[in-house]
Amino acid sequence: MVKPHKAWRFRWAGLVAAGLSVWWLAPLRAQDQPDISNKPLQPQLVNATTGEVRLIVEVVNSKGQGVYDLGAANFEVAVEGLAIRQATLGRAADPQHALSVILALDVSGSMKGAGIAAAKAAALDFIERLRKEDSCALLLFGEGVRQAADFTRNRQLLRQQIEGIEAADRKTYLYQALYEALDRAVHTPSSRTALVVLTDGRDDGSGLGVEDVVAKVPAARVPIYALGFGPKADEKLLRRVATLSRGAYYYAPDAEGLTRLYAAVAEELSKSNQYLLTFRVGRFAGERTVTVHVKHRGQTAKATGKLVGPPPPPPPWLIAAIVGGALIVALSVWLGFRWYRRAHPGIMETVAMQPASLPAAWLEVTRGPHAGQRYPLRDGTETVVGRVAKRTNFCLKEDPLVSARHIKITQNELGQFVIEDLQSRNRTRVNEVELSEALVLQSNDKIQIGLSELLFVDNR
Repeated sequence: MVKPHKAWRFRWAGLVAAGLSVWWLAPLRAQDQPDISNKPLQPQLVNATTGEVRLIVEVVNSKGQGVYDLGAANFEVAVEGLAIRQATLGRAADPQHALSVILALDVSGSMKGAGIAAAKAAALDFIERLRKEDSCALLLFGEGVRQAADFTRNRQLLRQQIEGIEAADRKTYLYQALYEALDRAVHTPSSRTALVVLTDGRDDGSGLGVEDVVAKVPAARVPIYALGFGPKADEKLLRRVATLSRGAYYYAPDAEGLTRLYAAVAEELSKSNQYLLTFRVGRFAGERTVTVHVKHRGQTAKATGKLVGPPPPPPPWLIAAIVGGALIVALSVWLGFRWYRRAHPGIMETVAMQPASLPAAWLEVTRGPHAGQRYPLRDGTETVVGRVAKRTNFCLKEDPLVSARHIKITQNELGQFVIEDLQSRNRTRVNEVELSEALVLQSNDKIQIGLSELLFVDNR
């Protein structure tokens, strides 16, 4: 017979053992919890006649890592609560879902020598690992952020740009590079996008703060693969943005390990955790709710989306009414025109039209939050460009890196337009050269202020 106090000891031991088991197994179970990252779903009716629907589902686990080993048995599809029994599963690997990569490289002075040499070699190896349908853009950051190559599949062009990189900048605009790269990610030529950023240091000189970058990451919905190497890399920031974006952070203690890091990223990007579900629905009008359940290792994730059907055809009586009304209106206009011409015989004489008054010169925003806007430059007037409307003529209020009064454009005695920087916080560049004194503008000069690029046009 077990004494009462010994029985309590056994009970406490059992409770402790059970608690330790839960504590030990909970992280493993949480890691297996699936999630559908592209919420809400976006089903597309690709053929209204046959009712064929295509739906891409991107599956990740609770750590944001892709889940790649799913089959048809892992998916359940329903439309308005009714199960679809004949949904087929494939991979979203057609050119429509090719990958677009932004490759951001640190070119500050700390990278000079073995660091930049290893970074260039690793970047060259990385672009060769991309598929032929994938595109890549090259972004360099140091004392500023500049785009060395826009999205392209031309590997030869990318190799030339990478081989010509030099590391000599005095600062490291890491925050601004991440912010601008996420802006560019919105305009990628494909539906899958990734940002790969390499640095060996911390931010130095950006006009933005770390919270500006962190706040932008979730809305961009772009995975960031952050590569840090050396003892001065800002591991805390890189790991934070990588985790928040559902990307990954990689670290190498020295430059020799960079090729290994890029190879790991290329391998991760080559996998596809995007599953293509194809099924058929009957004819319908309006919207239908599509629900997808993903089952993985005993756990389930759920997401819903709206399927929009073709509008119903108008009834015959409505078509007849529209056609009849149009004929009546056309006949009324024609009769009215004939009556007016007879009543005013001189009104139909030919009149010479003068061309509209157009400005001879103007500024056009070609990149940034205000892309597409124009501002005319009138003779004899002063134009101030900045972020505060009350203090400027041309206001770029949506660009956070533009100063309240950033630049001024006036005319000299010869009638030429002259640009001056008004001691702006983030400075001004004309054709990639920093503006240090007043400069006479030439037609098609490119003016960089903040995140915006302005084109000066002079047609005089």
